[in-house]
Amino acid sequence: MKNRAPKIFILLFVATLFSSCSWLQYVPNGQNVPLFEEKGEVAVNLALSEGEQYFGLEMQSAYSITNHIGIQVNGMVWGAIDYSQGSLFDIAPGYFFKVHEHIVFEVYGGYGRGKVYHVFGDEYKPFGAPFEPKTITYDRYFIQPGIGYTHKNIDFAFSTRISMIDYYGHKPIYSVPDDEPLFFKLKQLDQFYTIDPAITLRFGWRHFKFQLQSVYLIPILDEHRVFSNEYPAFYDKWNINVGIHFNFGGHFNPL
Repeated sequence: MKNRAPKIFILLFVATLFSSCSWLQYVPNGQNVPLFEEKGEVAVNLALSEGEQYFGLEMQSAYSITNHIGIQVNGMVWGAIDYSQGSLFDIAPGYFFKVHEHIVFEVYGGYGRGKVYHVFGDEYKPFGAPFEPKTITYDRYFIQPGIGYTHKNIDFAFSTRISMIDYYGHKPIYSVPDDEPLFFKLKQLDQFYTIDPAITLRFGWRHFKFQLQSVYLIPILDEHRVFSNEYPAFYDKWNINVGIHFNFGGHFNPL
């Protein structure tokens, strides 16, 4: 009984640790919604973003190659309250057309690469637990349709990003509730699928607008959804970003 007591105490302590804190393995970036109308337009957006557990800095850019073909390049860096740090960069070609005089439909599909670096504090090293710093990397494939109203003084858009996050190398481990009370199961995360609806509002002047955007992450797999409701999730559900948006070229003015 003497030998079992410390082991049981350690097991319960580690179980409590995992159930009370799950390190971030994925943070959604903001959605680039340029709402192009014709060839030669350039859009650049600089934003600060925040979720439930992180704070980030983002830069988005896009260019309309033809009257219907555009391409965007985006980047994000972030830091979290759980000592995590991360980055995500993606590129996405797309197609757009005017539904009405000021209404644009667009769809972009692309590829991104992300990285998460975990720096564990001393409080996460009980009894010499092997919580060493490590880097987790992933590829992301996504499609993002959207529709919006655009005018020289205001833009308003709805968009949705459907993503597959594919981890490789050091794959993340996350905990899920077990059938037994006070116990948990550890699982390896290979792939993760999400649907991220977003609302974007821009207001200001012809070449310069303030942007407000809200992105909400919805996991497609049921297990991930249950896990996020009962335990801290391995992803952050929100990206609320505020920034400045610039438009040049095309019908705005020649470059």
